[in-house]
Amino acid sequence: MTGMVNAMAIGMTTGLTYGTIFGVIYSEDLFQSTVLGLLAGMVSGLIIGMTINMLAVIEGVLSGVMGGMMGAMLGVMLSPQHQSVAVKLMFFLFVFVIFSIFYMLQNDVIKSKSSLLTTPIIPLTILVLIFVIFERTEPMLIKDEPLEHPSSHNMEDSH
Repeated sequence: MTGMVNAMAIGMTTGLTYGTIFGVIYSEDLFQSTVLGLLAGMVSGLIIGMTINMLAVIEGVLSGVMGGMMGAMLGVMLSPQHQSVAVKLMFFLFVFVIFSIFYMLQNDVIKSKSSLLTTPIIPLTILVLIFVIFERTEPMLIKDEPLEHPSSHNMEDSH
């Protein structure tokens, strides 16, 4: 059961994160961003699911498909001023899920609670630091304005 949840969570969050990023990058082409988001989610769900069993593979792949589609739709629909914030939030969600799975698996493997790593304070502190660092940085996705062809200026000047 734990393995299936891991495959679903990683497939979904990977699809959401990459789908949003591809949706922002290819904002004019929903099909391309959807396909790329689907592939990212499917591959991650497949890789995690393959370590468990076939049911985990199916759940991981389908969760990746759903996350990739939702992320691509979100990325395409975002206005330019909200794109960087949305990508940061999706990345924050992705890191949170990874840390949560790591914490859950570590508690399954290590039965004694004496280790510092088994307390949720350390991963939570790292997660908050990562979020603060990303929030303080410049926008992650900067779209340059399309460059005009130099000959178009010459033709306008000659008239």
